Amino acid sequence: MPKWNKQQKYIRARIVSIHFYMLVILLLLNESLFLFFSDVQWGTTKRIEILVITLVVVLSVNITLMYKKVFEKKRKYPLANTLVAACLTLFTGIIIFTQNSPFIQQGLVQSNVIIFILLLQFTAQTVFSAISYRESITIHQKRIEQ
Repeated sequence: MPKWNKQQKYIRARIVSIHFYMLVILLLLNESLFLFFSDVQWGTTKRIEILVITLVVVLSVNITLMYKKVFEKKRKYPLANTLVAACLTLFTGIIIFTQNSPFIQQGLVQSNVIIFILLLQFTAQTVFSAISYRESITIHQKRIEQ
């Protein structure tokens, strides 16, 4: 069985290209805010603004790919994927909840939001990996029954 079939490759390419256009449009809109309104700033630095926009688009791409079931290759060990994603979620959650600095301070987005977006990514990956693991168990049980 091939690791990626043609339909998965097509769906991945379509989703990634749509989100790439979305990323370009969002970055251009962010830059146009500075061209027309020089005092508009929603992040503490320009780098944080770009990182937040990029990570939100990457999160959107990954959730869409996971939902369409083309995020990862056909793997033999979905339980390992679930456990690794759960460990990353736990580690990132511990980092967020042990810090005392806020996400937004004086109306500007702080760098802690980046870690929070990564937490959302790892949480989504954990959930979808667990669903994939459960589906693989169900498929395996149906094969045994036949």
